[in-house]
Amino acid sequence: MFKSVCVSVLFLGAVSVALAQVGDDFSAAHQASLTLARSGDIEGAFVAGEQAFAIASNQEERFYALYLLAQLANDLERYEEAANLAGRAATILREHFPSSTDMLENALSLQASATLHSGDRAGWLELNDEIMQLNAADVEAQWIVTDNGLQHRLTGYLCPQTVDFGVLFEPLSFELDGQDVGCKYMVFERADIVVSMHVYRTPGTSQDEAYRNAFTPLPSVFPNSRIAEEGETELAGLSVQYAILAAPDRDTGVWTTQIDDWTVKLRMTHFGNADRDDFEAAALQTFQNALAMTAHLADCDALSGATAMIEETETGSVALEAAIMLPMETFHPREYGNRLSCYIDDAPLGDESIAFAELDSAGRAIAFTARSTDGTGYSVHAVSNAALMPSIDAATENPKFVAFIMDDSGYHVLGMYETAPDPTTFLELARSVDNGTANVVSRVEVDENGDSNIVINFPDTEDE
Repeated sequence: MFKSVCVSVLFLGAVSVALAQVGDDFSAAHQASLTLARSGDIEGAFVAGEQAFAIASNQEERFYALYLLAQLANDLERYEEAANLAGRAATILREHFPSSTDMLENALSLQASATLHSGDRAGWLELNDEIMQLNAADVEAQWIVTDNGLQHRLTGYLCPQTVDFGVLFEPLSFELDGQDVGCKYMVFERADIVVSMHVYRTPGTSQDEAYRNAFTPLPSVFPNSRIAEEGETELAGLSVQYAILAAPDRDTGVWTTQIDDWTVKLRMTHFGNADRDDFEAAALQTFQNALAMTAHLADCDALSGATAMIEETETGSVALEAAIMLPMETFHPREYGNRLSCYIDDAPLGDESIAFAELDSAGRAIAFTARSTDGTGYSVHAVSNAALMPSIDAATENPKFVAFIMDDSGYHVLGMYETAPDPTTFLELARSVDNGTANVVSRVEVDENGDSNIVINFPDTEDE
């Protein structure tokens, strides 16, 4: 119970920053409820929370009170009441604080959990859809979204919407650049069983090291547990190491394999309502989901290409040809397509930046990007003219790659490659942009009247 209340306290601290301050009377009543909850008197805390709600005088205070009451009702296992209270809190955010999406996600997650525990699976799925929509931008950056589920862009790992034992509850993201992701499943009709499948980048890690890194923390997390079973098996054609730990109140387990530079891991915890068949079904599904990874990562390992740009002439023909290929009607970042990507390296554009290559359906590089993971600042690209100009057929022609910087003012062309650049070469290009040594050969700009213009920087002139 105490754990749930701690979550509430931390969450409310974040709310206090985003919303207006509350009155002294309400703050004292709200604090009284929290104090009782910390002491373990959840029933008393709920009564005090109702008193806080009774004196709430504005929407901020009503939200605070309702969210706390929802947490407390959930701790008391009054799930229908908890779902109703969390839903009312979410409604306040939707109607009065529409930009508070992080808070709304917390309220909806609490409502969804309580709804599932109360037995309303249809309502739970509907709430999950809303949560997914809130995270659509982040999800799209890391996952290809299909009607059947999700596919991780950087590895090809699949998270089907529905599997034999359960349904996809939420995608997991522990890093904004997609190097540590996962998907959480809830088992049909058994909300106390949680199945979490993880994929994270661990370059230079052996199969045994991957297993030890995943297993080592478990005995300290579950100090009263013992190893019930440990070994190695083959699942979906992959060599998998695993351990099952038994504790007085639950069993937990971990299964791992290593594919190239990535660890695939299953974590499964339950409270006495799972058997060995449940563990085996979850483990098999986890590694079946990884079957597409091997071929995709082989395509990534095979990436290579040009190490120098096409040499410019005094007429500026390359600069003009490259600029003409860029779409002049818009200057916002390109939308993500249904394309798998390859991690290249951390981009040399400051903290939290990534460089990656996008592949077409045949596994060929079609675009390279270096950008900040939060989407701010400028980005560096090298994009196939087959991606920029629909009339070009990449299967029959040898597409050139236009290299450019993109920011709020437009496109700043760096030149063209005769074919896809080598990944290391692209990183060097991004580094030259970051340190200010890159040479802009042409620009596509929008003037004060909204008209697009191409400006050529001839070889003998300096960039204005």
